Amino acid sequence: MVLARLAGARDIALGVLLIAVRDDPARLSGAAALATAVDAADAIAFGAALAGRDGIDRTALRNLPVAGAAVVAGSWITAQLRAQST
Repeated sequence: MVLARLAGARDIALGVLLIAVRDDPARLSGAAALATAVDAADAIAFGAALAGRDGIDRTALRNLPVAGAAVVAGSWITAQLRAQST
């Protein structure tokens, strides 16, 4: 339960950061890249848990595709923002 609260707080903080820099394309691009990196770390953690058979297979199987999709979407958004800011 504590881990879920930490992850939730992290997501709220990233959302606030994205809102705070929304009018500055260069900073928004950096914030989007940071959020994508966090999603990538989540995907790696779920993959490692699955590979290591850490007893959370069901949770990892449910969340790995979501985290992977977030990485793909975040990467695309970051690329679009970077293209706009140059």
